[in-house]
Amino acid sequence: MAQPQRWLTEGDLRRRQIHRATGMVMTQLGISAESALATLRAYAYVHAQPLEDVAVEVLTRRLRFPVEGHR
Repeated sequence: MAQPQRWLTEGDLRRRQIHRATGMVMTQLGISAESALATLRAYAYVHAQPLEDVAVEVLTRRLRFPVEGHR
């Protein structure tokens, strides 16, 4: 018997977390989605962290970005 197909794969959950974190950064800094995602990616690169880990830090409010320089 075939196993039921999972609705969300681990990759889907990671992407969803990144999208949610992007929205939080957009709101926090008042910037576009493209800029918010670029901010997350830049932070991940500079701190040698996976983007998914940075997204979780944003979602759990352990990481906030300073508003200065973004408006």
